Amino acid sequence: MDERRTDEELQGPGVRRPRRLAAVLATVLCVLLVGTGVYVWNVRPLRVVVAPARTGVAMDAVYASGVVDYARQANIAAVVSAPIVAVAVTEGERVRQGQLLARLEDGPQAAAAAQLEAQASLSRAGALRAERLAQAGFGPQAAAQDARSQLRAAEAAARGGAAALRFYRVTAPFAGVVIRRDAEPGNLATPSTILFTIASPDTLRVTAEVDERDIEGLRTGALAFVSADGLPGQVVRGRVETVTPAGDPEARVFRVRIALPRETLLRPGMTVDVNIVTGLRPQATLIPEAAVDAGRAWVVIGRQAEPRKLRTGARAAESVEVISGVRPGENVILNPPPRLRAGRAVKASEAP
Repeated sequence: MDERRTDEELQGPGVRRPRRLAAVLATVLCVLLVGTGVYVWNVRPLRVVVAPARTGVAMDAVYASGVVDYARQANIAAVVSAPIVAVAVTEGERVRQGQLLARLEDGPQAAAAAQLEAQASLSRAGALRAERLAQAGFGPQAAAQDARSQLRAAEAAARGGAAALRFYRVTAPFAGVVIRRDAEPGNLATPSTILFTIASPDTLRVTAEVDERDIEGLRTGALAFVSADGLPGQVVRGRVETVTPAGDPEARVFRVRIALPRETLLRPGMTVDVNIVTGLRPQATLIPEAAVDAGRAWVVIGRQAEPRKLRTGARAAESVEVISGVRPGENVILNPPPRLRAGRAVKASEAP
């Protein structure tokens, strides 16, 4: 008879029962843990924050950068070359049309004009004398006609000399403000040197450059929203005044002029951002940007989450236009958690 025995046989049945009981308890515990996990995952509601889809204004816009300048501005230079004798205005001064800005040295021209006027006076006297002699029969008619021709030439030269004197007076071409003065007494004025810049202060505009890919939808009269870093939080409304018919082939941009209101805080020389409206839909469906997740949104139906594929349109700072996928009034989940699945029970609270 075999004398060898297993450990269980040597230890007896009293030892085998606790081990079997431990195995059963471990199995039951695993089942409970799995069941609890299933409950937590599928039954226990997931807390989410929601916001309703609303009806609002959706806007299509073209972005451009630009500079504020004057619609009516003139750079003024002298017509002749001569030293500057006196400057009559300062920067920032308002001037009327025709007002004297600077006077140039006109001595030589004044002398020449006086000489021409004297010659015209002599020709006038000679023509008169020749006319009287011809009428009295003491002189030929040809001599009188020749004297009259010489008189006309002398008077024309005198008028030209007097008119040239006006070139030595630099005047304002229109009423406005002197925004720049580069003229100083003693400097030499030349036709190529700008002495003054004058602008009409009530004609501010924005000159912007629009990418050629965006020019198709632009029309004169379109609304434009203008903002500047120098005026945080301020938005100025303008209107597209002109769109240049030809673009810049190198920069691939078109120049657009935007008229500004007469009363504005924008100042000439400011760099601005411009959004030109190309489309406006006042009854669009809008949802928060935070509700859009990889081209879809999660909508709470009853107490469950339902994914919706979105077709979106215009985007603003914090909202997205929904063309299809969500209806106004439906609650969308903000910042959908990664654990969210279709049909998952949720407990929704509205965003503050």
